[in-house]
Amino acid sequence: MTSETELNYYEELCRLKVQYKALREEYFLVSASSRFHDIEQADFCSDCNGSGYKLYGSTATWRGGIGGQAMTTSVCDKCWGSGSKSKPWPSWREYEALKKKVDK
Repeated sequence: MTSETELNYYEELCRLKVQYKALREEYFLVSASSRFHDIEQADFCSDCNGSGYKLYGSTATWRGGIGGQAMTTSVCDKCWGSGSKSKPWPSWREYEALKKKVDK
């Protein structure tokens, strides 16, 4: 037969497990980027899930072209690092094209 103290410990353990699970889920939601604090989940970029970064299948990343055989993390080419689908930062591709035009 279990004592009242053992039941109290068991109840406290169950309560702490539930609290731990909730805190862990919240941690993983916001830990990838501090920008998550400023972006509503509904506004997360669909390509990078709000982190502003993407894993590309080659070393070409957002620049395109020929790339080596290595997975590479770089800025998301949809939101350009903002993590937000409604407020993307300026495009690096457009900036690079403009710079080439000015440098000619």
